[in-house]
Amino acid sequence: MKGKKFRNPETGNEVQFGSLPAEEQKKLRHEWSQKDKEQSPKDQESGKGGGISPQEAIGRAWDLADKHEDTKQSSNSKES
Repeated sequence: MKGKKFRNPETGNEVQFGSLPAEEQKKLRHEWSQKDKEQSPKDQESGKGGGISPQEAIGRAWDLADKHEDTKQSSNSKES
């Protein structure tokens, strides 16, 4: 959104998102959320948006933490 301009419905001027009236910001957020919902599951799977699910992200984080802990333990045992 940085650098993108929107037309203020009250003044007709081009302004940044934060300078729009609250109702206009609400309307735009609603439109964006609808576009996200309309995105096909195929596009989400192919990485064209949406990214990974929160559950997948948590699973990956735990896997990385486990690998890090395993590496840390093996390096500590080598030092002894």
